[in-house]
Amino acid sequence: MLPILRTLLLGLLLFASLAPRAFAQADGTVDTNFNPPVLTYGQVNMMVRQPDGKILIAGDFTLANGVFASGLARFNADGSLDTAFAANLGTGFDSPVNQVALTSTGQIIVGGNFFTCNGTTRNTLARLNADGTLDTAWDVGNLLNFGTTALDGLGSAGSFALLPDDKILLIGTFQTVGPSFVVRNHIARFNADGTLDATYSVGTGLTLGGLGANASGGQILVSGSTTYISGSYDSCNGVATTTGLSRLNTATGAVDATFNVASGTEALSNAGLGAIDFTGRLIINGFFASFNGVARRDICRLNIDGTVDTSFNAGDIPGGSGVYNVDIAASGKIYISGGYNSVGGTPRRSYARLNEDGSLDTTFNPGSGATNGYGSYIKELSDGRVFCGGGFGAFNGAARTSMAICSSTGVTDATFLPSPGITRGNAFGSAVAVQPDGKVLVGGFFSLADSLPRQSLIRLNTDGTIDTSFNPGGVGGDNSCRAIVVRPDGKIYICGQFRSWNNVQRLRLARLNSDGTLDTSFDPGLGLNNIPYGLVEQPDGKIVVSGAFTTANGVQRNGLARFNPDGTLDTSFNPGTGFLNGTFAYSPLAIGLQSTGKILVGGSFNAYNGTAKANLIRVNADGTLDTTFTAAPNSLVRAISVLSDDRFYIGGSFNTISGTSRQRVARLNADGSLDGTFLIPSTTNFTVRAIRPLASGQIYIGGSGTTVSGQPRRQIARLNQNGTLDTTFDPGTGATSFLYGQTNAVFNGFCFVAGLAVLPTDGALFATGTFMAFGGQPRFGIVKLNALQYETFQARYFTLAEFLDPNLSGLTADPDGDGVSNLLEFAFNSNPRSASSSIRPTVSLVNSGGSFANEITFPRRLFTPGLTYIVETSSDLQTWTSGASQLSLGASDGVTQVVTFRDNTSLSVATPRRFIRLRVIRP
Repeated sequence: MLPILRTLLLGLLLFASLAPRAFAQADGTVDTNFNPPVLTYGQVNMMVRQPDGKILIAGDFTLANGVFASGLARFNADGSLDTAFAANLGTGFDSPVNQVALTSTGQIIVGGNFFTCNGTTRNTLARLNADGTLDTAWDVGNLLNFGTTALDGLGSAGSFALLPDDKILLIGTFQTVGPSFVVRNHIARFNADGTLDATYSVGTGLTLGGLGANASGGQILVSGSTTYISGSYDSCNGVATTTGLSRLNTATGAVDATFNVASGTEALSNAGLGAIDFTGRLIINGFFASFNGVARRDICRLNIDGTVDTSFNAGDIPGGSGVYNVDIAASGKIYISGGYNSVGGTPRRSYARLNEDGSLDTTFNPGSGATNGYGSYIKELSDGRVFCGGGFGAFNGAARTSMAICSSTGVTDATFLPSPGITRGNAFGSAVAVQPDGKVLVGGFFSLADSLPRQSLIRLNTDGTIDTSFNPGGVGGDNSCRAIVVRPDGKIYICGQFRSWNNVQRLRLARLNSDGTLDTSFDPGLGLNNIPYGLVEQPDGKIVVSGAFTTANGVQRNGLARFNPDGTLDTSFNPGTGFLNGTFAYSPLAIGLQSTGKILVGGSFNAYNGTAKANLIRVNADGTLDTTFTAAPNSLVRAISVLSDDRFYIGGSFNTISGTSRQRVARLNADGSLDGTFLIPSTTNFTVRAIRPLASGQIYIGGSGTTVSGQPRRQIARLNQNGTLDTTFDPGTGATSFLYGQTNAVFNGFCFVAGLAVLPTDGALFATGTFMAFGGQPRFGIVKLNALQYETFQARYFTLAEFLDPNLSGLTADPDGDGVSNLLEFAFNSNPRSASSSIRPTVSLVNSGGSFANEITFPRRLFTPGLTYIVETSSDLQTWTSGASQLSLGASDGVTQVVTFRDNTSLSVATPRRFIRLRVIRP
């Protein structure tokens, strides 16, 4: 046997080093090892088929088949993109397009919420040439509101109708039109050349409460000599209407007084004008439970005189689902699209066809329909096929994004294959939660994650890839997710705008199993009738929810409700009239729970259960108001975060609390009094939407803004314990809705950070929001940022006084006297206050194929950017080289993973001595 001397010197084995810039290097940079998917969604608002078979798609999107096309795109008959049209349209429209129509000459009228078309000013209405270029000679000019000068507010078009002579009838929020500021209160007609048609005037137009400024026209529908309009108004040219619905003479604009929808009916604020059938009867659609006292769910037909046509009844459409669009086929049958799961008790996902009497036509069955989404538009084509548009990730299980064509029986047309279809590059993340295993749940508004159908909730692995084991087993939710709570048993509470989960009704509140499937043992019944924003679980397993709802499981609960662990409403928790002031219900946005069981609620409100209270309250465990709590922010509270000692942070847009200056963020004592040791400087323009405290006493804030304490911080910042800006956390350009430095105006939309979560193992920060980039790098709605992870480790094991004493908590200190410094304890995920020899790396001499070599095995911390482990070897203890190779990865506990390295040089007569050591470096 060869003479072998193997030496292990602990002093050389373990090296903890600091780079020269030990504490100068700022954190907050993007973790490039965490590569989250691109979250996208798209919505089709309207489709027009050209005589040549090409189809124009209008909606809320920025990409069409992966090519930039903002708001409007043209597809060939097979679903391929007309790229020449896209190129001619250029940057397209700066906001969503709602309508599109073809003139008799083949030009294209476009209407929506936009202010520019390909960089040229066009106020909500534009005309394009047939090739997609802007018709620069056609311009209806300014549509203005609240006055008669160009400095007044811009009005908008709610809806337009293209008449047979190419004139355009327009309604909206405007009061004056054109360069001469001609008064046209919310309704006007333009000639084919874009000039105002002076022969058409509806007198005083649309008014609300005797005023024109606050009125608006929402929808318009023309059929021959008849024009219907709806909107927010109570009179049209002096003729009263309680529903915001009128019928006019198309030629003259005269109000038809014979059309009388009786008083006391629901207003059409949640309904729209669907279609006019061949006998002149009007179909209305939207979100309603009755019309004119007659029970009709989301769709209703009116007789010529405005009374409800009782012969038409579509039966039950699950409450709150909505019918978004109606199309009457040449056969007289009626197509409807929306967010529903069933019609008249028969499963139909977002698309259905009704018989002339409103009953379901069972011969049309598109199966699962709008998989992972909803249907916003439906239209029968001249050849009998049916176009289905909306916001979805798949159609009847087939890969179709936001649009599909099916046969007259509902079978998906394989010849129309847009790929990937209509998407929008800045879908948003509303909520984020980190599981104990380091996986990340992201909720928001999206239908695709890297082209994989995922509706508004995904789970990511530790490297940012999609965790495919988290799968609802079907369509998942049908709309956005706004809050997430992970239970200790791994189950997940979610709330948001969804109305179902995997086709099972769950109205805006649900509990999921750890794999994403629905936990059917939690059933909130009728759920919430409007959007929830806040969600918190009590120690007893009950769930408290805040939001814009007015009922919970059918019982009045204005903005605040509590549910039992089985989903039933907890009737022992009664907020009375809640956040109701007169007839207007406010929406509490944030919620927090103190250890006493008392509940903090923030928002924009001025009363709770009849008692005047502004923007922040505390309620007792039974839902009654805690009158001892007197803190009063002067403006909106969007975020609440409660600390372990029941002190709490609030964030929002306020600048005083009970008359004392506090700029956007404040820390309050457990009783609601101000904590005077925390004061953020006034030079802050943030609106804070999310707060995440650290164990070290620092806090992350996220929201919308560019400056904190006078320093540039875009949408995100970290504050010290006293409220000053922590300048060591520097996110650079931060969250942006465009790639930093890019000047294309279409990307400069509103951007904010909505959710924050901290990885407990290392303090890394996850942020969700509306951004398309972070720190100049593409990140769509979710980003992971590096952090000073050692500080989190310190705060876990040391008191505040010890935290400030480097002799105890410093990197090189060894408070437990086991010969292992704090930094090495951190590197191996061990307790620096408990001496142990088991944490030391082990060295062994192994025989591999007759050759002997040193191996070193140690636990390496996961998720720790910036912490470097270097294994080196030497023959003389003088010259050290990186002469070892990683051999294997062993067991992992989710925080650390055992790793083994082997010396590349075997022992021999020529090299009888070999040494191996581990160095740990923290920058």
